[in-house]
Amino acid sequence: FIRNIHDIHFGKNLLYVREGKGAKRRVIPMNEKVKKELESYYNNERTRINEEAFILNRTNERMRGDSYNKALKEILKRAGIEKEITLHHLRHSIATHLLENGLSIEFVRDFLGHSHLEATQIYAKVKSKQLKNL
Repeated sequence: FIRNIHDIHFGKNLLYVREGKGAKRRVIPMNEKVKKELESYYNNERTRINEEAFILNRTNERMRGDSYNKALKEILKRAGIEKEITLHHLRHSIATHLLENGLSIEFVRDFLGHSHLEATQIYAKVKSKQLKNL
């Protein structure tokens, strides 16, 4: 998760996840839409009570991992989606979409923080035909 204000570089369109899964550091590119949404949140919605933390909860404290899961469940409920979806499911989906849209499996492996390509292949649920193409 994006923890602190200094983990976002709007000028370079980059997000830094400094303590991701497996204690690995990741650099994630932002597209313009994501950049605009995060800038809008930062400039318009976020209060300045906790200067270091980027995402704050309703009581203006740093969000914790379980809070993100609760927020996702609320979004799904408001959208009328009854399927059980977790943040982990989103991670799988992102990896699959990246591979399906032509990113190299090595890039996706690094993006996910995996050490071995085999873990990425399983994780992304890549079809055997796509693996042959890769």
